[in-house]
Amino acid sequence: MSVKNYNIRFRDEKEKDRKAWDHLHSKEVRDFFKSQNGFVIDAINDYYDRHICIKKDPYLETREKEDAFADRIIKRVEGKFLDNLPEIIGRFMIAQENEIERRNRTVQKNKSEKNGAGLF
Repeated sequence: MSVKNYNIRFRDEKEKDRKAWDHLHSKEVRDFFKSQNGFVIDAINDYYDRHICIKKDPYLETREKEDAFADRIIKRVEGKFLDNLPEIIGRFMIAQENEIERRNRTVQKNKSEKNGAGLF
């Protein structure tokens, strides 16, 4: 197995360098990655893959943001719907009962009219 080595300098006077150094030595990196080396390799590969995807599809970020926005809207609407579901079902049941009562009255009216028409 061949091992390749590459040294990176982090300069304290450069904000981006300090930020990268802090990320590399953060608790999150220690907790979520096997090693700092693994973190650096994943970061380089992810950044490169993303860069290539955006280069091939310049609207990728815009679509991702739009999709995320649409997903947030859908979740909110679903949440509101589910919150109001008992009321919606109640109103539906009342409407159905009213329709049944209306039909029963119509049937009763028709029966009484038929019975009344036969008497004359």
